[in-house]
Amino acid sequence: MKEMLEYAKRYCDLGLKVLPLKPRGKEPLHSAVSNGFKGASSDWRVVKKWFTDYPDANIGIETETNGLIVFDVDPQHGGDVSLEEMESRIGKITSKWAVRTGGGGTHYYFIAPDGKLFPPKAAKGIDLKRIAYVVAPPSKTTDYRDWE
Repeated sequence: MKEMLEYAKRYCDLGLKVLPLKPRGKEPLHSAVSNGFKGASSDWRVVKKWFTDYPDANIGIETETNGLIVFDVDPQHGGDVSLEEMESRIGKITSKWAVRTGGGGTHYYFIAPDGKLFPPKAAKGIDLKRIAYVVAPPSKTTDYRDWE
């Protein structure tokens, strides 16, 4: 799909390491990247080959070496309530980039502070993606609704 290749190019142009994920899935496409998200790349020659060879692949953005931390807020597990409670205590959480996930939640992208350790969960229904990857727009998964 040409759209995936174009988005992969945009992410590479931003200096982000990406990887192909299984079509309509969330797992790394091991036939392209045998070492999972650790094999993510921002080298356009590599990324272009992946998304040309696997045009139906979804796109993942690796977080650790990109210096990102992503709040994954899942309302199906109380994340919206937890986020509201957190914001009432510490103020509005703002990020440079936020996207609605295919499952109806939201990913909030932040630059991770150097040397800071984070727990895997911030609160009920809120996961922190720090040494991982996230499914990125315009990927479509089996629980896909729509990206915003």
